[in-house]
Amino acid sequence: MIIGKVLKNESIPIYGKGDNVRYWLNVEDNVEAIGLIVRKGRDGEIYNVASSDAKNNLQIATLILRALNKPFSLIAFVDDRLGHDAIYLMDTSKIERLGWKPRHSFENDACPLLGVAEMISKLSSISL
Repeated sequence: MIIGKVLKNESIPIYGKGDNVRYWLNVEDNVEAIGLIVRKGRDGEIYNVASSDAKNNLQIATLILRALNKPFSLIAFVDDRLGHDAIYLMDTSKIERLGWKPRHSFENDACPLLGVAEMISKLSSISL
């Protein structure tokens, strides 16, 4: 949602002060974790898949705006939702015991992805 709005120069809503923390996981790491669980996991066991790559919502919005060379004025702080979780934490010790840990980091993978998103947006606006 954020990338699409930024590419259209629309404001992006940030709840509260933007300090809600989320852990970001690369899709390839997620797929590898699922494959490992299928191969080595115990039937009926629950495995939490998460990274330790914590970023708050304002950090994510700022990174996206900077990467796409857009003004920070697109950030629109809105009232936080009642009962909104400040942070989600998961115990990943079970899957780590299977030998899994994420190989990708948000900083290394997000900026190239944002460049692709911007290119796709520009190409989609070309009329043939």
